[in-house]
Amino acid sequence: MEVYTLPDGTTVSAFDQFQIGDQKYPPGWLLHAPAADLAAAGITVTTANDPPPAPVTVVSSLDFRALFMDSERTAITQAAESNAALRIFIDDAASAGSLHLADPRVTTGVASLVAAGLITQDRADQILAGVPPAAPSSQP
Repeated sequence: MEVYTLPDGTTVSAFDQFQIGDQKYPPGWLLHAPAADLAAAGITVTTANDPPPAPVTVVSSLDFRALFMDSERTAITQAAESNAALRIFIDDAASAGSLHLADPRVTTGVASLVAAGLITQDRADQILAGVPPAAPSSQP
């Protein structure tokens, strides 16, 4: 993303209308102006990093399952055989179609997995942020 700085230190986007002294520049002028015209007007151009992508807030039921490591899914499935509350949570998550990771039903369900010792709080935070588990490192 390019950032345009006017001689007075003001930054503008390529689509802004702006004025330098008595000279008015129309919206979009910066998109087509030659470098020599920018320099003559005292406009500097810098490149800024694009903002990070928006956090994941909604996932499909299948993508929600993929946020857990294989070992965690196995442990959760085994624990749900004797824990009705866990069974209800994983059944509801599987049948939801999509899950809002900030939904209280999801956050409470993930918290119950932490309370049951099936995942750590760090993993719960990653899951609720939509961060998939790190790929296992390959051993030589």
